Amino acid sequence: AGLGQAIRLCLAAAQVDFVDVRIEAGDPKQPLYKQNWFQVKQDMPLKFPNLPYFLDKDVKISQSSTILRYVGRKYDMMGDTLHDTDLVIDEVSDLDGSLTRLAYNNGADAVMNWYKEKVGPALARFKSLFAASHAGESSTSFLSNASKPSIADIAFYVFLSKLCLIQDQLGNSDTANIVKGQDWIQSFMQQIENLPGVAEYMKSPQYRISPVNNPHAQWSG
Repeated sequence: AGLGQAIRLCLAAAQVDFVDVRIEAGDPKQPLYKQNWFQVKQDMPLKFPNLPYFLDKDVKISQSSTILRYVGRKYDMMGDTLHDTDLVIDEVSDLDGSLTRLAYNNGADAVMNWYKEKVGPALARFKSLFAASHAGESSTSFLSNASKPSIADIAFYVFLSKLCLIQDQLGNSDTANIVKGQDWIQSFMQQIENLPGVAEYMKSPQYRISPVNNPHAQWSG
């Protein structure tokens, strides 16, 4: 799934047809590992060749956050309050970066320790954001309190999906309540998954939930 997952789901939510180019890394034990990308990288029409990349007529960009915000602006998915959208995206990015570093450098035990110690307090802050945005409402809505999800909602959903993957692969009954036992999280995730474009995409063979990291990671997910 990786860094392109939020971009794919945003395009699906906007019901935009797109070509999803996947470049397989290969076997990390072999000398040609990642050569599928390195052999074409410098020939790509990009100012800063990197993965993921996004080509939209004259727009040719890389960097996942840049692409996500471009998609948000083009398809009116920036939410009601731009600074809150930016804040959530960057907060999610920081949390996801911590997880990714542990996954690549330290492995499953370190990932699980992070999950048990850090995730609950972090999610409590997001829950407070929901409570502030939807005071007096009977049901959970989107982070931006808009009538449709923003790119921040999708980015948060993708991060939650990774946390659910940790629980499924590494967790046990003692850790089940951290994410999967939280009703507000399950309600929020269900809202994203029920969006017509997202629901259709998730049924397609193009949709993958794992692995979330390259094969050379100590925990690939």
